Amino acid sequence: MPNREEPRQASARETAANAERLRKQGDLEAALQLFDEALRKQPDYLWAEAHRAEVLRALFRFEEAVAGFTRVLASLPDYLWARAHRGAAFYYLRRYDAALDDLNAVIAARADYVWALAYRPHVTIALKRYDEALADVDAFLALDPSLLPNQEGERGMLLNYLGRFEESVPLCDQGLAKDKNDFIAAYTRTVALAQLKGVAAAPIAATRALLQRLRRAGSGDPGLIDYRLGGCAALEGRRDEALACLRSAINLHHEPIETARHDPAWHALHDDAGYRALIAPAEV
Repeated sequence: MPNREEPRQASARETAANAERLRKQGDLEAALQLFDEALRKQPDYLWAEAHRAEVLRALFRFEEAVAGFTRVLASLPDYLWARAHRGAAFYYLRRYDAALDDLNAVIAARADYVWALAYRPHVTIALKRYDEALADVDAFLALDPSLLPNQEGERGMLLNYLGRFEESVPLCDQGLAKDKNDFIAAYTRTVALAQLKGVAAAPIAATRALLQRLRRAGSGDPGLIDYRLGGCAALEGRRDEALACLRSAINLHHEPIETARHDPAWHALHDDAGYRALIAPAEV
């Protein structure tokens, strides 16, 4: 009888490469299984361990992600990718000092590490260090403008946090000139005008109509749209509607619970018990 060759088993590196492909495609559970398989084949494969930890972060398993990154960094303390992504996991655990330690270390080692520069503003905003956040946003936009879609409206939000409403409005106008459906710029401009000229002078009805049209069309993230519908209602003093929209937004997306703490649209509700209950998990 002729000898039959056994099927060749994929190496740990091949298995991890397939896992990484699945991670980038968003098939996180399948990626995790393959990273586990790669590590069974080669337990000291630190690249696979780090990228497995990133899968865990994407699956919102942040404690496990931190533990994985920490194991890698114990052996490879200069592995900047792992340190930057551990910082992001610390952010989601609201361990802001630890997050900043990691991100600061990465940027100190490599000032042009765009991913870390782009992530650090999440932490400094949470700590209400808005000037630092704006400096980082400008730094990473200079290196790679593609990292922040709708950058006029997003940067305008930071200007709103700083009370620099007169700068926010023309910046948002630039965004809307590029894309009339840029709901982030439209909302940010509306909030700025409400602060500068009063609620009556702000185009709240037009912004709400844009948001509702995009929501019906399934265009744009529904959580981010609901958040801004809530902000419009908050500006008008429509408390129940505002809180209902904020509750929906928090259930749909991770950003609104943090954004509401800083957005001037919600200032009048800061002492409201219903508002405080919704944003309590994000309080520092």
